[in-house]
Amino acid sequence: MIRRLAPTIIAAAAVAGCSQFAHVPPGASIEIALAPKPEVLRIPGAPPAVAEASRAPRVRELHLPPVEPALPTNDSVTAVAEAFTRGSEALEKGQTDAAISAFQQAVQADPKFSEAWQKLAMAYEKAGKPDKAKEAYRHSKEFAQQ
Repeated sequence: MIRRLAPTIIAAAAVAGCSQFAHVPPGASIEIALAPKPEVLRIPGAPPAVAEASRAPRVRELHLPPVEPALPTNDSVTAVAEAFTRGSEALEKGQTDAAISAFQQAVQADPKFSEAWQKLAMAYEKAGKPDKAKEAYRHSKEFAQQ
């Protein structure tokens, strides 16, 4: 076991002691590869006309579009959202009549709102109205598939 680890330990110690690694492409001299490199490259000066123009401050206004487009603010969308929220809160509190009323308002304002139909069906079930619950579930399933 020690005989197998010895070469690995020696190689690790040798590598740890190295402060610099340099890849030398085939055919290149090691002296060139390890020669000190300049830290900053100097670019030749620009022509005088360009140099004077670059001294003048540049002001550029940028007009970017907003990251997210504004959502449509529609009174009917707000009304549906408020009715759905009222219905969800009433259903959580066990107020089935208030929940049914709120969900009916939501589906009247947006008849294709499948989640409102589903919550309305749940409210009908809790209220003991299985026929109306089946009808609401049918609407929910119909609009969810679209």
